[in-house]
Amino acid sequence: MKNIKINYTSSDIKNETLNCLNNKTRFSLLRMGDGEMILANNIKDKIEYFSRKQIGRCLTESELLTVQKDMVDSVLNSSVLGLPTNKHIIQNPLWEELFNYYSNIKKDNLHKWVEKNYSTIDAHFELLNSGDLFEILKNVSKIIIISPRDISEKLLNKFPNINNIEYYSVPGEQTYEVIKNTDINIFDKIVEFRNIINSKDRGGELLLFGVGPFGKILGSDFANKNGVSLDLGSVFDLLVGKITRGAGKGATSITKPIL
Repeated sequence: MKNIKINYTSSDIKNETLNCLNNKTRFSLLRMGDGEMILANNIKDKIEYFSRKQIGRCLTESELLTVQKDMVDSVLNSSVLGLPTNKHIIQNPLWEELFNYYSNIKKDNLHKWVEKNYSTIDAHFELLNSGDLFEILKNVSKIIIISPRDISEKLLNKFPNINNIEYYSVPGEQTYEVIKNTDINIFDKIVEFRNIINSKDRGGELLLFGVGPFGKILGSDFANKNGVSLDLGSVFDLLVGKITRGAGKGATSITKPIL
């Protein structure tokens, strides 16, 4: 897998997104990172800290097994898969584990493997910074959003072409939330949203989602119902002015909203 080259830019993702929406065919952009590798490899000295950072508690054994299976299915069904760059690998060796992870999934599931193109794992930021995300938004009328950040009103105000938004809320990454979630089980929410997604054909529909490592399967489900799904992750935070990545990140760290 290390020999596979990154061949998809944000412009390619934009063009294929619009093409698949027009033709009502499947497309799924998936990104994974060091956190997913902690879960996939059940790294004992990291997993408790990571799960508390994400959802404010430890994972149960059954939850971990569910996440591991869902991540495999998400990789199998992705159309564009994010790869770490040398910068990522130098920063954290867990990024490099992605290559073996993807390779083993392909080797063990050749009959299920969907042929892919490859972007960087920062494809979500590249879509935002290039303006390609906004070009997509200028050319759609309906969007489904699953995220802790409700950007529905901002989108409706900025893009008059959008006339229908379905928004589904999930708890944010708890370490970056001022008000902590004590009531909602994110795994119950994911089951609920999977049922909604799978209730009908999604041809011509766009899903923008950022649900962390436990919700990657939502994009896979959506694409399997002939929809287009883009894993935007922490881009949702930037759209509303929260800093959850990079220098200065924190629960109370804010910047100028992009939307």
